[in-house]
Parts: sequence; structure tokens; C-alpha cells
Amino acid sequence: MSLKEYKELIKLIDEKEKEYLDTRRQFDEEEFEILTTFDFKKEYGKDNEKIRKAHIRNELSILSDKKDNLKLEIDKLQRQKTLLELEILYGGE
Repeated sequence: MSLKEYKELIKLIDEKEKEYLDTRRQFDEEEFEILTTFDFKKEYGKDNEKIRKAHIRNELSILSDKKDNLKLEIDKLQRQKTLLELEILYGGE
């Protein structure tokens, strides 16, 4: 493993973290929009946290999945980075 690969991995992590933050912000904005404009009482006959969360989970499922997948990918890349750091420090295959 080389420092070049390490630099490329760092760059990839940076890109994925930015994409994750952008996705999270978009999710938060759309969630806020739903919470402030949707009439839960009219649509479901109730307005409680459980109803609101279920509706948001349904409406924003694509963004939620994207956010979760990006988080998993970042975690995986971080583990690869740690392994690469150890290989650079101590030698290895």
C-alpha cells in the first residue's frame, strides 16, 4: 500500500462525507416542510409523534435510505483507512 492510495482514500472519504451532509440537510429541510405544512389531523384523524414519524418515513424513504447507505459507506471507508494506516506504519501486504 502506498501514500498515493492513502491520499485517494482520504479524498474519497471527504467526498462521501460532503454528500452525506448534503443529503442529511436535504432530508432535514424536507422533514421540516412536511411537519409545518401537512395536516396530519385531517389525513389520519390524529396528530401525534408516531403518526408524524411514520408519515415522514414513508414520504422521505428514498432520502433516508440514501443517507443510511452513505453513512455505512463512510464507516467502511474509515475502517479501510485505519487498515491502510497500519499497513503503512508497520508494513504489510
